Amino acid sequence: MSPGVSIAIGYVVIAIGILAALSSLIGARWVLLVASLLLLIFGIRLLVGGRRELARDRIDPPELPAGR
Repeated sequence: MSPGVSIAIGYVVIAIGILAALSSLIGARWVLLVASLLLLIFGIRLLVGGRRELARDRIDPPELPAGR
């Protein structure tokens, strides 16, 4: 998966996790709260991984194919 896609999915998952956490706090459903926290953790991992890969590509850009 490309770093840009990973970052975009990370932001979406974090937003879903925040909305689920807020809705579960209103209704006090602990299962939904735990699930939303897991979504937040997964989204943050995607976001950090994508940013780390982008930074690595800036430091050491991928080589072009031979003959170009």
